[in-house]
Amino acid sequence: MEGFCMYRKDRPDRVGGGLILYVNEYDSIQSTKVSSFSHIDFDESVWCRLNTVKASLLVGLCYRSPSSPRVNDDSLDRLLEMLEADANDRMSSKVLIMGDFNYPSIDFVNHTVKTGDDSVETKFFNETQDLFLVQHVTEATRFQQGQKASGLMRTTL
Repeated sequence: MEGFCMYRKDRPDRVGGGLILYVNEYDSIQSTKVSSFSHIDFDESVWCRLNTVKASLLVGLCYRSPSSPRVNDDSLDRLLEMLEADANDRMSSKVLIMGDFNYPSIDFVNHTVKTGDDSVETKFFNETQDLFLVQHVTEATRFQQGQKASGLMRTTL
C-alpha cells in the first residue's frame, strides 16, 4: 500500500495465513525491521521499531495457534524473555504487542489462570506479569461457531 512500510512473515509450509504489519510512513516517525528475535524459533511473529526524536517503540505482531506444540510455546517464552532484555537495555522506551495467543484459560481482567501452576498458560501469564504488560483488549473479539469466544491481545510495556 502506498504510503506504508510493510513487514510480513509468510507461512512457508502452506498457502494463506501469515502475518503482515503496515506502518504509516510519517516524516517524523521512522520504522525499521527488528531481526534480533529471528534466532528464536517461535512460529509466527514480526517485529519493527518505530523511532522518533524523543522515543522508540518496539512493535510486535504475534500469532500462536491453538494447536501450538510445546516446543513453540517454549520459544514464545524465550521471545518474551528477549523483550525483557530489550526493555532493560533501554533499546525501546515502550513495547506494543498485538496478536492472538489462544490461551482461553487466561483471564487478564481478573488476573487468573484456570490451569495448573506448571501449565504453558500459567507460564505465559506469569511472564506477561513479570514484564508489567498491560492487556488493553478486555472483551472477546473473535467468535467461531462451536468454539469459546476469545480475545485478541494488545499489550504495552
